[in-house]
Amino acid sequence: MNRGTGWGLAKRHARCAAATVCAGLLSAALPVAGQGDARALEIANNQVAVRFSLDSGAVTAISNRLLGVAYTAGAPAPGLFGLNYLTGTMKNPKALEQSPGTFISHSLSRQKDVQTLQMEYRLAGPQGGHIIVTCRASLADGASDVRWFITVDNQDEGAEVVEIIYPILGGLRIGPKTEENYMAWPKWGAGRLIAEPQKSGRLNGSYVGGGATMAWMDLFSRPADAGEPACGLYFASHDPTLLMTDLTSIPSADGGNLTLQMKKYAHVRSGQRWESAEFVALAHAGDWHAGADAYRDWFCSWAPRPDPPLWLKHCDGRVEWTLPLDGSGRFDKEIPEMADLSKRLGLDFVRLGGQMIPSAAAGKHRCNRFPFPDPLMGSESEFTEVLDQVRRQGCRVAFYINGQAWDPRWPACPTSCAGKIPASVRIPDWEAGFKQNALHRYDGTLYSQYRKAAGHWPAPDPDSPYGCLFYFMCMASQGWQDHLLYWTVEKYVKQYHAGAMFLDQLGAESAKYCYNPAHGHTHHGAWSQGVVALAKRIKEEARRIDPDFALETEGYGDAYASSFDSFFIAPSSTGVWSDSFPELARYTFPEHIFFDGYWSIQNPAYKRTPEEMFNEVFLIGNRFLVYAQPNILTKHLSDVINLRKRIKHVQYAARYMDDVGVSVSDAKVRVKRFVLDEPERKVTLLTICNREGVVGANVEVALDALGPVCEAAVAVIADHVKGLDVNGSATHASFTAPTAKLSAVLLVHRGKDVIRGAREATQIPPLSEKATFQ
Repeated sequence: MNRGTGWGLAKRHARCAAATVCAGLLSAALPVAGQGDARALEIANNQVAVRFSLDSGAVTAISNRLLGVAYTAGAPAPGLFGLNYLTGTMKNPKALEQSPGTFISHSLSRQKDVQTLQMEYRLAGPQGGHIIVTCRASLADGASDVRWFITVDNQDEGAEVVEIIYPILGGLRIGPKTEENYMAWPKWGAGRLIAEPQKSGRLNGSYVGGGATMAWMDLFSRPADAGEPACGLYFASHDPTLLMTDLTSIPSADGGNLTLQMKKYAHVRSGQRWESAEFVALAHAGDWHAGADAYRDWFCSWAPRPDPPLWLKHCDGRVEWTLPLDGSGRFDKEIPEMADLSKRLGLDFVRLGGQMIPSAAAGKHRCNRFPFPDPLMGSESEFTEVLDQVRRQGCRVAFYINGQAWDPRWPACPTSCAGKIPASVRIPDWEAGFKQNALHRYDGTLYSQYRKAAGHWPAPDPDSPYGCLFYFMCMASQGWQDHLLYWTVEKYVKQYHAGAMFLDQLGAESAKYCYNPAHGHTHHGAWSQGVVALAKRIKEEARRIDPDFALETEGYGDAYASSFDSFFIAPSSTGVWSDSFPELARYTFPEHIFFDGYWSIQNPAYKRTPEEMFNEVFLIGNRFLVYAQPNILTKHLSDVINLRKRIKHVQYAARYMDDVGVSVSDAKVRVKRFVLDEPERKVTLLTICNREGVVGANVEVALDALGPVCEAAVAVIADHVKGLDVNGSATHASFTAPTAKLSAVLLVHRGKDVIRGAREATQIPPLSEKATFQ
C-alpha cells in the first residue's frame, strides 16, 4: 500500500485460492497418521501440526514439530467459531446454537506449496433461514504460521449477525508445566507480562484500546531446565481495516490450560456476506520477542509511518502539572512558572491540565469536558499572550482536552462564569441534538461515565436527569469529530497558539462498539477507525498552522502512531501493576515515543520510589514525565536527565532491542541493548541498572553485523564519560559492568565523534535537595 492512501483501503495479505484436491463429506476425510483416530485431520509440515476434530471442526491439538513440544493439554474448545445475533426487539446478542449436523463438509487442497483445509457449516437461523459459515486454515511448506479466515453468509431474513468469534484455540499449555508458561498481553500501559496465565483469571481486551493496545498476544514457556527448548505461540489478528477486535484468554476450571480466541464486531445483515481479514497462529522458538518480530513485520508492511516533529524526537521529557483548582490560579503566573521549571530541567516542554472552565456538575477539575479556558484565570487574549511569551523563550506547552466523553449539562454554565463566554464560542447543546453523536449499545441505551464518585470525580447529583457525569461519544460520528477539531485546531492551535495538544483516554479506555447506523459506520466496531480519522484530521489541519505541532493521547494504540505523535503511559514504570511490562510495546515498535513517570494525582500504591521509577524509564529509553512536586524534583532527577543527555544522540536514532543479544553473569544487573545501524554510524548502546552495586558482573553482547568495536566508553550517573576496556571477538564483546546504579556503555563500530558527543553533551545544574519549585 502507498503510504499516503487511506487505512481502510489497505490491501490484505495474499491469500491462497486453492484448487480442490480432496473434497467430500466427513466420512471421506483423511485420518491422522499414527493417531488411531479416524475422526481427526491434520494440516502439518516439519515445523508445526494442527489437528482438527471431524465431528465439530474444533482444534484438538497443536504442536511445535521442529522442537518436539506439545502446545495443548486437556480438553479442546467445543468449537472452532461462534456467532452472536440479534433479531427484532432483542436487547442483547444471543449465541447461535451449533447443533449436531451443523458441520456439513470439508475439503483439503493444495496450491503450489500451500495446503488449505476448508470447513463448511450450515447453521439454522433464528428466523427460519440459514447462516452459512466457511472456515479456512492454510499452512505453507516450511512455514510455522497457520493462517485463518472465516466467511459468514447470512441467509436468514430478519436476523443480524453482530459478533463473530474466531478462531478458538483451546486446551493450550506450552510444554508440560503451567508454572513455566507466560503470556505477553498488550494491555494498558504499553504491555503486561503474566506468569502462569492458566491460573491468572480471564483476560479480555478490545483492540484498539486500553484492554488491547496491539492485536496480538504470545503464550510462551521458559523452562527451568536449560536442556529444554523455550518456545511459544503467537496469536494475532492481521486486519488493516482496524475493525474492533476482542482478544480473550479463558483459563480452564482446573487451571491446567487455557483457551485463546478473538471476536470481531462486524455487522452482517440479512442477505449480506462478510469475509474476515487474516488471523495468524505462529509456533516459534524463544520467548515473546519472536511474536513481537512477527507482528512488527506485518504491521509495518502496510501502516503509515509515524512522523513526530523534530523537536519531539529530540525531547528528553516534559513537566506535568495541574493548574490550581481552588480559584487562585492565573494563566500569567502558573504557565510561565512551569515553563521556567521545564527549561531548568533542560526539557522545554510542559503539559497542563485544569485550564478549562468549571462545569455545573463537577465544579473545577483538571479534566473538565468543556475546553474553554477558565475566564476566572484570565481572558482568552491573556491566555494567548502567555503562550506566545513562553514559546518565544523556547518552551512548548500542551493542554488537556478529553477525547471521548461529554457533559450533557452544557450549555448550562456555572454561575461564577455566567456571561463570560463570548457568543461566538461554539457550545454543544446536548438536548438540542448533540446527544445524537453518543455511543449506542445494542439496546439503544447510551454508555455512561462516572455514575458514582470515583477518584477525583464526585458523584453526580441524585436529582440529575442523567444519572452520570458524562456520556461516551462515538469516535466515528461526524458531530463529535467536528467538535474536537474545532477546539483543538481552531481554538487552541490557531487562536491560542498552543504548541501541542493532548486528547485524553483514547488509548487507555477500552474500545467500544456503537450500534447507531445513523453515524455512517458500516460496522458497529468502528471505534478505532473513528479515532484514526479524527486524529488525522486534527494533525493535518494543525500542521497547516504550525508545522511542528504535536498530538498525544493517554495510553497506547499501535494503529494510532501515525496520527498521534506520542503516548502517555504513566504510571507503567511505578510498579502499581505487578505485571506491568512496557518493554512489550517499546520492543515491538521502538520508533514510537512514550512518556512515563511518577503520576500521583490519585496517589495509588506505587511499589517503586520516584528514583527507582526514573531508573526504569531511563533503562528502556522512554521519555521522562516529571510531575512537579517535591518528592520528584530531586538531585537524582537532574542526574538521570544528564545521563540521558550524554547518550541521546545515539539512543533516539537507535533501535531498542530489549535484552536480546545480551547476557549478564549476575541477574541482579539489568542491561538493555540499543543498536544504531546507519551507513556512517554503527553503535551498540547498553543501558545498565546495577541497583545493588554488584562488583565484577560480566556483560557480553552480540555484535551482529556491526563489525568489531573500534572505541568504547562508559557514562556513569553523576560522573564523567570515561574510556572502557572491552574484550572482543568477531561476534561478541564483553566488559565488566559499572557498580554505579545507572550507567550507559557506548561501543562504537563506525563513526566519528560518538564518544566526544557524549563527553561534551549539555548538562543541567544539579537540583538542590531542598528545591521544591512550589
